[in-house]
Amino acid sequence: MTKMASLFTSALALFPCLGAAGELSAVCSEPYGVQYRYQVGGGDPQFMKDGFKAATWSFFWNSKTPSEGLAVVQHSKSAGATVERQPAMAITNSLPEFITFIVPLGGAMWVYSVYPEGQILFASRHGTGLPGEAAVGGLFKARCKVSWQDQK
Repeated sequence: MTKMASLFTSALALFPCLGAAGELSAVCSEPYGVQYRYQVGGGDPQFMKDGFKAATWSFFWNSKTPSEGLAVVQHSKSAGATVERQPAMAITNSLPEFITFIVPLGGAMWVYSVYPEGQILFASRHGTGLPGEAAVGGLFKARCKVSWQDQK
């Protein structure tokens, strides 16, 4: 058995969601990372650490509608701790080992990838920022609790 086939078999054993009918939910706590801000007119970007204190990002996916998902994102307490529910376009990779959710949110496009076996989330933000900013991007990570409910 090749290494790739072995990894796929192991993933299916741990998370049958990757090959069976059901619903996935992931609750990811206190995402943190970095942001880059580019000003109109050029120059070096501003670089800053960023985080979402006491916030959770949750994702839901059903294998019956594989291209659709739901993202429920909570802003940090310092930003009001508001919760936004957004429909997401969902994409799985060819094995599949992870599920990616693409979500337009707050003037930006967010890309969230949930890795069930590793219980981790990687996210990126792509957009414009405040007046005078040409582009804003961010990279974030969080630990998640991922669960699977079989559908009969």
